[in-house]
Amino acid sequence: PARRDNWGDWHFATGLRKALERLGCQVRIDCLADWSSGVTAGDDVNLVLRGLSRYRPVPGTVNLMWLISHPDAVDDDEIAGFDHVFVASEPYADKLAARHGGRVSALLQCTDPEIFHPALAPVADLPEALFVGNSRGVERPMLRDALAAGIDCAVIGEGWDALLPAGRLLAPHIPNRELFR
Repeated sequence: PARRDNWGDWHFATGLRKALERLGCQVRIDCLADWSSGVTAGDDVNLVLRGLSRYRPVPGTVNLMWLISHPDAVDDDEIAGFDHVFVASEPYADKLAARHGGRVSALLQCTDPEIFHPALAPVADLPEALFVGNSRGVERPMLRDALAAGIDCAVIGEGWDALLPAGRLLAPHIPNRELFR
């Protein structure tokens, strides 16, 4: 449990769970270690937030993938195993839909409005934009474009030392709870 609290995907999943429960759905979040335990037996729907690890769809269940990171790790065979695949990018959804038809669509990432209120956050000593995420060893196009456009942007995350101009890295990590003061 302590380790998952450092994963952005965990916090994303808990916000999604709350939204689905408000709609009357019964929701359980299964981490990677639970996937092969048989815990999904009897579930009506499996919604997989696809990151680094491949999930094997369960026959007889509606299997949905929401591809929110590492799209290069997902191949056409994996996509074919799901009833529908959502991707967090409209251009990438168009690219995949050309190969997989109506089984792929864009569903952009979101946040939990009950805990994230940008208008209520203190703005003293913060840049115009703040990127929170690890570099994964590559330059992120969104961040590169923001800096090129002259946006005052800072970063919190790991692996950025060689990829950012001096003074842009604020910290290697911030607990999720501190993002929503």
